[in-house]
Amino acid sequence: MEDEKERPRYGIWHADRLIPPDDLYSETEVELFLNDAIEIGEKVIEFLEKRSILTKIPLDIISDLEGIIHEFKERKRGKSNN
Repeated sequence: MEDEKERPRYGIWHADRLIPPDDLYSETEVELFLNDAIEIGEKVIEFLEKRSILTKIPLDIISDLEGIIHEFKERKRGKSNN
């Protein structure tokens, strides 16, 4: 693992593709990070639902996560329509 203070030598793998070091943190790459986070959030909810764990987690936490995912997707949809 490289130190967080250093730039990664080979880039960063995302669910969609590899980002080379020279392209880090452009608008596109930030969007990829957000897409990763949303996908992880959806998978966490899906996992918790399948394992019947959702009933043991405070409802406001799940509602907040679902709200964030929904808001992100709506903004992304609005951005692609412009």
